[in-house]
Amino acid sequence: MAAATALHCALIVLLFIPISLLLGWVGSIVETIIIASIQIAAFFMIWLILWAIYKKQVKELNEMQKQFSKEENKDK
Repeated sequence: MAAATALHCALIVLLFIPISLLLGWVGSIVETIIIASIQIAAFFMIWLILWAIYKKQVKELNEMQKQFSKEENKDK
């Protein structure tokens, strides 16, 4: 998940820079760097939040699997 998010972030940022310059959304390199930094920070925050959610879900699934295995072993 980290590699896919990093690749997606890099593609978006690298595509945004020339497009924003062509359309006049930014006037200087400093503005471009600031906006790119904000985008990178947003992607990192999204990744961190999703990582925490998925980690919790995997833990819950593992607990459910352990409980199911215990019940299956009792029935045998």
